[in-house]
Amino acid sequence: MIERRRSVARQGSVARRRDTAPRPQPPREVLLTVQPDPRMTLIKLRKLGEGAQGTAHLVQDKRTGAQYVAKKTKNMIETFRGLPYEAYILAHLLPPHPHIVRLINYDYEPGGQRRRGWMNEEFDALYDLCSGGNLSSIVYDHHKGGWVPESFVWHVFGQLADALTLLHEGRDCHSRSDPGGMYRGAKPVVHRDIKPDNIFLATEYKKGMKPGEYPDVVLGDFGLATTELYPACGGTINYLPPERQSSRAADVWSLGSVIHFLVFGSPPSMMPYSKKVTDHWEGNPRTRRMMYLPRFYSEKLDDVLMECLQYNPRMRIDSFSLFKRIMRDAPLSIGTRR
Repeated sequence: MIERRRSVARQGSVARRRDTAPRPQPPREVLLTVQPDPRMTLIKLRKLGEGAQGTAHLVQDKRTGAQYVAKKTKNMIETFRGLPYEAYILAHLLPPHPHIVRLINYDYEPGGQRRRGWMNEEFDALYDLCSGGNLSSIVYDHHKGGWVPESFVWHVFGQLADALTLLHEGRDCHSRSDPGGMYRGAKPVVHRDIKPDNIFLATEYKKGMKPGEYPDVVLGDFGLATTELYPACGGTINYLPPERQSSRAADVWSLGSVIHFLVFGSPPSMMPYSKKVTDHWEGNPRTRRMMYLPRFYSEKLDDVLMECLQYNPRMRIDSFSLFKRIMRDAPLSIGTRR
């Protein structure tokens, strides 16, 4: 009898513990991690550019004189609880990184509703300014009077591979305690629109600069970025891979195309501008023809580039292996900022 009472008491105790155990809570609303200074008043200075996802302007804080890039989004791709992919990825998913653009704030609540508004009503996103412009202007300026130095090619290659390693595998190569280790909560991100116009220089690049003096390279414009796998490829057609599917391997092809552009002034194959020929080009991936680098570039650089431009995505090098390969083969003075 006594043993039965003990058994019943134990059962009652277990039942009470189960009743009082914390129940799973519904996901909390995502709130932006970086809040702006409420005293900030933005003045529009000039238009920087316009694309499929929106318009970018150079703006200035009236109180401090600091300059930023402000964007007005046209086509907002919603995802995580209603927030645009770009806001979710840059403000909530990725840790700060020297080669990925910093989103200061996004003026949307979950569900796509505007907040009370701390910015000029024309804009909904504010970013750090990369005052050196984009990679396209550097290349066009260089090819007027010579080739881009190999040291600068390695510099761009290494820093972009570093950025892709964080996006694709969640590996933080800048961690002092665990270089190359995965950060907590890592989730693969595919950029889907890597091209020279979306790659920026933190400060001005000048001809004659030596290794160690080059400005940092920053990957921007995450308007098409996603954490999902899409069967169709987004982005700019000249930089799309042969398989025409969005994936981490597709991003690596696009990076190789950017390096190809940096050397030759064009991606592996420029799309012809006529509807009939364009349809053939899109339907026949073999029309993408990469060129081997000129002889005054090293064989190691050429080999690494061709690893990115493999037709078969399964044979293409992954971003972390690419980063390690560049760190191994590049001159000692070239690489990512530590």
